[in-house]
Amino acid sequence: LKHISQMKKLLLLAAAALTVVACKKDNDETPPGPCIEPASPYTVAFDYPKTIVSEENGSTSTITYTVTDLLLRTVTLQNTQKGLKTFTFTYDNNKYLTEVKEEKAGTVPTILKLSYNKKKQVERTLMSQYGGVFTSTFSYDTHDRVAKLVFEGAGTVATTQYEYVNNTVIATKVEVRDNGGGTFTNTNTYTFDDNGNLLEDKSLGWTATYTYTTGLNYNAHPAFKIIAPEVGSISPVEMSINYDRRFRYVAQKNFPNKAGVAEYGYNNVNKPTQIVIKSVAGTATQTLTY
Repeated sequence: LKHISQMKKLLLLAAAALTVVACKKDNDETPPGPCIEPASPYTVAFDYPKTIVSEENGSTSTITYTVTDLLLRTVTLQNTQKGLKTFTFTYDNNKYLTEVKEEKAGTVPTILKLSYNKKKQVERTLMSQYGGVFTSTFSYDTHDRVAKLVFEGAGTVATTQYEYVNNTVIATKVEVRDNGGGTFTNTNTYTFDDNGNLLEDKSLGWTATYTYTTGLNYNAHPAFKIIAPEVGSISPVEMSINYDRRFRYVAQKNFPNKAGVAEYGYNNVNKPTQIVIKSVAGTATQTLTY
Protein backbone atom coordinates (compact mmCIF):
# COMPACT_ATOMS: atom_id res chain seq x y z
CA LEU A 1 0.00 0.00 0.00
CA LYS A 2 2.86 2.33 0.83
CA HIS A 3 4.39 1.61 -2.58
CA ILE A 4 1.06 2.37 -4.31
CA SER A 5 0.74 5.64 -2.37
CA GLN A 6 4.23 6.71 -3.43
CA MET A 7 3.43 5.86 -7.05
CA LYS A 8 0.28 8.01 -6.88
CA LYS A 9 2.34 10.93 -5.54
CA LEU A 10 4.86 10.53 -8.36
CA LEU A 11 2.10 10.41 -10.96
CA LEU A 12 0.51 13.56 -9.53
CA LEU A 13 3.86 15.36 -9.54
CA ALA A 14 4.49 14.26 -13.13
CA ALA A 15 1.05 15.46 -14.19
CA ALA A 16 1.65 18.82 -12.49
CA ALA A 17 5.03 19.14 -14.20
CA LEU A 18 3.48 18.39 -17.59
CA THR A 19 0.82 21.03 -16.96
CA VAL A 20 3.46 23.69 -16.27
CA VAL A 21 5.58 22.61 -19.24
CA ALA A 22 2.55 22.65 -21.52
CA CYS A 23 1.71 26.17 -20.38
CA LYS A 24 5.29 27.35 -20.94
CA LYS A 25 5.30 25.77 -24.38
CA ASP A 26 2.32 27.93 -25.40
CA ASN A 27 4.10 31.06 -24.18
CA ASP A 28 7.86 30.94 -23.66
CA GLU A 29 7.68 34.12 -21.57
CA THR A 30 5.38 32.58 -18.95
CA PRO A 31 7.11 32.84 -15.55
CA PRO A 32 7.51 29.72 -13.37
CA GLY A 33 4.38 28.78 -11.45
CA PRO A 34 0.94 27.32 -12.01
CA CYS A 35 -0.67 27.64 -15.43
CA ILE A 36 -3.61 30.07 -15.10
CA GLU A 37 -5.74 31.00 -18.08
CA PRO A 38 -6.14 34.79 -18.43
CA ALA A 39 -9.65 36.14 -17.98
CA SER A 40 -11.30 36.99 -21.27
CA PRO A 41 -11.73 40.74 -21.90
CA TYR A 42 -14.93 39.92 -23.80
CA THR A 43 -16.94 38.87 -20.77
CA VAL A 44 -19.79 41.24 -19.87
CA ALA A 45 -19.95 41.60 -16.10
CA PHE A 46 -21.80 44.91 -15.89
CA ASP A 47 -25.34 46.16 -16.34
CA TYR A 48 -25.37 46.83 -20.08
CA PRO A 49 -28.27 48.44 -21.98
CA LYS A 50 -30.53 45.72 -23.35
CA THR A 51 -32.02 48.08 -25.95
CA ILE A 52 -31.17 51.48 -27.42
CA VAL A 53 -33.86 53.32 -29.35
CA SER A 54 -32.60 56.20 -31.50
CA GLU A 55 -34.88 58.81 -33.06
CA GLU A 56 -33.23 60.99 -35.67
CA ASN A 57 -34.81 63.09 -38.41
CA GLY A 58 -37.97 61.00 -38.56
CA SER A 59 -36.04 57.73 -38.53
CA THR A 60 -36.19 55.25 -35.65
CA SER A 61 -33.51 52.63 -34.99
CA THR A 62 -33.73 49.95 -32.30
CA ILE A 63 -30.62 48.10 -31.17
CA THR A 64 -31.07 44.99 -29.05
CA TYR A 65 -28.19 43.24 -27.26
CA THR A 66 -28.39 39.63 -26.05
CA VAL A 67 -25.88 38.36 -23.47
CA THR A 68 -25.74 34.80 -22.11
CA ASP A 69 -23.07 33.30 -19.84
CA LEU A 70 -21.47 36.78 -19.67
CA LEU A 71 -20.84 36.83 -23.43
CA LEU A 72 -22.45 39.03 -26.07
CA ARG A 73 -24.21 36.57 -28.40
CA THR A 74 -26.39 38.57 -30.79
CA VAL A 75 -27.15 42.16 -31.73
CA THR A 76 -30.07 43.22 -33.88
CA LEU A 77 -30.47 46.60 -35.57
CA GLN A 78 -33.95 47.45 -36.81
CA ASN A 79 -34.02 50.67 -38.82
CA THR A 80 -37.13 52.19 -40.39
CA GLN A 81 -35.10 53.21 -43.45
CA LYS A 82 -32.56 50.39 -43.79
CA GLY A 83 -34.43 47.33 -42.49
CA LEU A 84 -33.16 44.62 -40.14
CA LYS A 85 -29.57 43.51 -39.54
CA THR A 86 -28.50 40.68 -37.28
CA PHE A 87 -25.02 40.23 -35.83
CA THR A 88 -23.93 36.89 -34.34
CA PHE A 89 -20.82 36.38 -32.19
CA THR A 90 -18.72 33.21 -31.85
CA TYR A 91 -16.06 32.55 -29.18
CA ASP A 92 -13.37 29.95 -28.54
CA ASN A 93 -13.09 27.76 -25.43
CA ASN A 94 -11.25 30.57 -23.60
CA LYS A 95 -14.12 33.01 -24.30
CA TYR A 96 -12.19 35.05 -26.83
CA LEU A 97 -14.10 36.44 -29.79
CA THR A 98 -13.27 34.55 -33.00
CA GLU A 99 -16.03 35.52 -35.43
CA VAL A 100 -18.72 38.13 -36.05
CA LYS A 101 -21.33 37.55 -38.74
CA GLU A 102 -23.48 40.38 -40.12
CA GLU A 103 -26.63 39.26 -41.93
CA LYS A 104 -29.28 41.17 -43.83
CA ALA A 105 -32.05 39.80 -46.04
CA GLY A 106 -31.15 39.73 -49.72
CA THR A 107 -27.41 40.20 -49.21
CA VAL A 108 -24.39 37.94 -48.75
CA PRO A 109 -23.36 37.83 -45.06
CA THR A 110 -20.32 39.82 -43.98
CA ILE A 111 -17.97 37.78 -41.79
CA LEU A 112 -15.15 39.05 -39.59
CA LYS A 113 -12.69 36.47 -38.21
CA LEU A 114 -10.16 37.27 -35.47
CA SER A 115 -6.99 35.38 -34.53
CA TYR A 116 -4.67 35.98 -31.58
CA ASN A 117 -0.98 35.74 -30.72
CA LYS A 118 0.49 34.00 -27.67
CA LYS A 119 -0.28 37.03 -25.51
CA LYS A 120 -3.97 36.94 -26.48
CA GLN A 121 -3.64 40.11 -28.53
CA VAL A 122 -5.52 40.42 -31.82
CA GLU A 123 -2.90 39.48 -34.38
CA ARG A 124 -4.96 39.24 -37.55
CA THR A 125 -8.46 39.90 -38.79
CA LEU A 126 -10.02 38.63 -41.98
CA MET A 127 -13.10 40.31 -43.39
CA SER A 128 -15.21 38.70 -46.13
CA GLN A 129 -17.38 41.42 -47.62
CA TYR A 130 -18.87 42.37 -51.02
CA GLY A 131 -17.28 39.30 -52.62
CA GLY A 132 -13.79 40.34 -51.52
CA VAL A 133 -11.43 39.47 -48.68
CA PHE A 134 -9.72 42.12 -46.55
CA THR A 135 -6.98 41.31 -44.04
CA SER A 136 -5.49 43.36 -41.24
CA THR A 137 -2.31 42.27 -39.45
CA PHE A 138 -1.27 43.81 -36.14
CA SER A 139 2.14 43.87 -34.46
CA TYR A 140 2.95 45.18 -30.98
CA ASP A 141 5.83 46.89 -29.21
CA THR A 142 7.54 45.77 -25.98
CA HIS A 143 4.86 47.60 -23.98
CA ASP A 144 2.09 45.59 -25.69
CA ARG A 145 0.85 48.62 -27.64
CA VAL A 146 -0.11 48.44 -31.32
CA ALA A 147 3.07 49.27 -33.24
CA LYS A 148 2.00 48.55 -36.82
CA LEU A 149 -1.15 47.70 -38.75
CA VAL A 150 -1.01 46.35 -42.31
CA PHE A 151 -4.29 46.34 -44.26
CA GLU A 152 -4.62 44.48 -47.57
CA GLY A 153 -7.60 44.24 -49.87
CA ALA A 154 -9.26 45.55 -53.05
CA GLY A 155 -5.91 46.25 -54.66
CA THR A 156 -4.69 48.35 -51.75
CA VAL A 157 -1.96 47.84 -49.16
CA ALA A 158 -2.02 50.36 -46.30
CA THR A 159 0.65 50.31 -43.59
CA THR A 160 0.10 52.35 -40.43
CA GLN A 161 2.94 52.93 -37.95
CA TYR A 162 2.07 54.03 -34.40
CA GLU A 163 4.40 56.22 -32.33
CA TYR A 164 3.75 56.87 -28.64
CA VAL A 165 4.98 60.13 -27.06
CA ASN A 166 3.68 60.72 -23.53
CA ASN A 167 -0.12 61.04 -23.91
CA THR A 168 0.01 61.36 -27.69
CA VAL A 169 -0.30 58.67 -30.35
CA ILE A 170 0.93 59.51 -33.85
CA ALA A 171 -0.45 57.19 -36.54
CA THR A 172 1.20 57.52 -39.95
CA LYS A 173 -0.47 55.60 -42.78
CA VAL A 174 1.10 54.94 -46.18
CA GLU A 175 -1.42 53.59 -48.69
CA VAL A 176 -0.27 52.03 -51.97
CA ARG A 177 -2.85 51.33 -54.68
CA ASP A 178 -2.34 48.86 -57.53
CA ASN A 179 -2.42 49.58 -61.25
CA GLY A 180 -0.81 53.00 -60.96
CA GLY A 181 -3.30 54.19 -58.37
CA GLY A 182 -0.57 56.03 -56.56
CA THR A 183 0.72 56.31 -53.00
CA PHE A 184 -0.99 58.35 -50.31
CA THR A 185 0.25 59.33 -46.85
CA ASN A 186 -1.86 60.54 -43.95
CA THR A 187 -1.05 61.24 -40.30
CA ASN A 188 -3.52 61.17 -37.42
CA THR A 189 -2.46 62.57 -34.06
CA TYR A 190 -4.48 61.41 -31.04
CA THR A 191 -4.10 63.11 -27.66
CA PHE A 192 -5.38 61.38 -24.51
CA ASP A 193 -5.92 62.57 -20.96
CA ASP A 194 -4.44 60.84 -17.89
CA ASN A 195 -7.51 58.56 -17.72
CA GLY A 196 -7.01 57.29 -21.26
CA ASN A 197 -9.85 59.28 -22.81
CA LEU A 198 -9.36 60.73 -26.29
CA LEU A 199 -9.18 64.53 -26.03
CA GLU A 200 -8.18 65.52 -29.56
CA ASP A 201 -7.93 63.94 -33.00
CA LYS A 202 -6.03 65.82 -35.71
CA SER A 203 -5.84 64.81 -39.37
CA LEU A 204 -5.40 66.68 -42.67
CA GLY A 205 -6.04 70.06 -41.07
CA TRP A 206 -9.21 68.77 -39.37
CA THR A 207 -9.48 68.65 -35.58
CA ALA A 208 -12.09 66.99 -33.33
CA THR A 209 -12.10 67.67 -29.59
CA TYR A 210 -13.83 65.60 -26.91
CA THR A 211 -14.91 66.06 -23.31
CA TYR A 212 -16.35 63.38 -21.04
CA THR A 213 -18.84 62.66 -18.30
CA THR A 214 -18.14 60.23 -15.47
CA GLY A 215 -20.50 57.57 -16.81
CA LEU A 216 -19.75 54.04 -17.92
CA ASN A 217 -18.90 53.82 -21.60
CA TYR A 218 -20.07 50.37 -22.60
CA ASN A 219 -19.05 51.19 -26.19
CA ALA A 220 -15.40 51.01 -25.12
CA HIS A 221 -15.77 47.47 -23.76
CA PRO A 222 -14.28 44.85 -26.13
CA ALA A 223 -17.60 43.02 -26.32
CA PHE A 224 -19.37 46.10 -27.65
CA LYS A 225 -16.80 48.31 -29.35
CA ILE A 226 -16.87 46.40 -32.63
CA ILE A 227 -20.61 46.76 -32.79
CA ALA A 228 -21.14 50.12 -31.08
CA PRO A 229 -23.71 52.47 -32.64
CA GLU A 230 -22.47 55.63 -34.26
CA VAL A 231 -23.88 58.45 -32.14
CA GLY A 232 -21.73 61.37 -33.24
CA SER A 233 -23.85 62.50 -36.16
CA ILE A 234 -27.49 63.11 -36.96
CA SER A 235 -28.31 60.34 -39.42
CA PRO A 236 -29.94 56.90 -39.37
CA VAL A 237 -27.99 54.78 -36.89
CA GLU A 238 -25.55 52.38 -38.54
CA MET A 239 -23.08 49.88 -37.13
CA SER A 240 -19.88 48.36 -38.47
CA ILE A 241 -17.94 45.22 -37.59
CA ASN A 242 -14.68 46.62 -38.94
CA TYR A 243 -12.27 45.98 -36.07
CA ASP A 244 -9.52 48.29 -37.35
CA ARG A 245 -11.38 51.58 -37.10
CA ARG A 246 -11.99 51.05 -33.39
CA PHE A 247 -8.36 51.55 -32.43
CA ARG A 248 -8.73 55.10 -31.19
CA TYR A 249 -11.77 54.25 -29.07
CA VAL A 250 -10.22 51.39 -27.13
CA ALA A 251 -8.94 53.61 -24.33
CA GLN A 252 -12.09 55.66 -23.76
CA LYS A 253 -13.42 55.18 -20.25
CA ASN A 254 -16.49 57.43 -20.22
CA PHE A 255 -19.30 58.64 -22.44
CA PRO A 256 -18.39 61.55 -24.71
CA ASN A 257 -19.90 64.86 -23.65
CA LYS A 258 -18.77 66.86 -26.68
CA ALA A 259 -17.21 65.68 -29.92
CA GLY A 260 -16.58 68.19 -32.68
CA VAL A 261 -19.74 70.26 -33.10
CA ALA A 262 -21.96 67.72 -31.30
CA GLU A 263 -23.11 68.27 -27.73
CA TYR A 264 -24.47 65.51 -25.54
CA GLY A 265 -26.89 65.78 -22.63
CA TYR A 266 -27.62 62.99 -20.14
CA ASN A 267 -30.38 62.52 -17.59
CA ASN A 268 -28.24 60.03 -15.65
CA VAL A 269 -24.49 60.46 -15.89
CA ASN A 270 -23.34 57.26 -14.22
CA LYS A 271 -25.86 55.08 -16.00
CA PRO A 272 -27.40 57.06 -18.86
CA THR A 273 -31.00 56.27 -19.73
CA GLN A 274 -31.45 59.07 -22.26
CA ILE A 275 -28.84 60.78 -24.43
CA VAL A 276 -29.69 63.92 -26.41
CA ILE A 277 -27.28 64.67 -29.26
CA LYS A 278 -27.28 68.17 -30.70
CA SER A 279 -25.39 69.40 -33.74
CA VAL A 280 -25.74 71.83 -36.63
CA ALA A 281 -27.60 69.05 -38.49
CA GLY A 282 -30.34 68.67 -35.90
CA THR A 283 -31.14 66.71 -32.76
CA ALA A 284 -31.17 63.01 -32.01
CA THR A 285 -32.45 61.24 -28.89
CA GLN A 286 -31.33 57.85 -27.66
CA THR A 287 -33.32 55.99 -24.99
CA LEU A 288 -31.48 53.20 -23.14
CA THR A 289 -33.28 50.38 -21.34
CA TYR A 290 -31.45 48.05 -18.94
